[in-house]
Amino acid sequence: MNRTSLRKQKGLTLIELMIVLALIGMLLGIAIPTYQSYQTSVRMAKTSVHFDEAVRLAKTVFAKEQFEMSVGKLSSRPYDDEGWVELFTNNGGEAALGGPAFVASVTGDSSTGAIGVVTIEDGEVLLLIRPEFFKMVPVQARIDKYTIEFSNL
Repeated sequence: MNRTSLRKQKGLTLIELMIVLALIGMLLGIAIPTYQSYQTSVRMAKTSVHFDEAVRLAKTVFAKEQFEMSVGKLSSRPYDDEGWVELFTNNGGEAALGGPAFVASVTGDSSTGAIGVVTIEDGEVLLLIRPEFFKMVPVQARIDKYTIEFSNL
């Protein structure tokens, strides 16, 4: 036997190393865009959940007020933007890209995904605005003690 065949091979050849690097590159080429798309989907979902939960909570608060008034109690619901923002914020969460999940604003915050909260008609009507965030269409919910109306902005 010749000496070269008896020696153990140590390390990788250049070809083997290039193949491994090419495979890693292909995997990253697929994984990175998929992960970025996943992050975008999660952020949009978080913003939608905040909007939907705020609509449900507002509806509950208006219904509770109707009941309290029917039994002679004073209303305990908020009548201004800041009061509603505090109520929604205490219910949990932060915006999809950080910061508060709800802001007193007629547009919301499209840079973070924060939901806009505005009261009109002396606090009798609440507007919730889901901002244009990533690919989401901005939506407004108009809530009073009797109805909830949704509209695209």
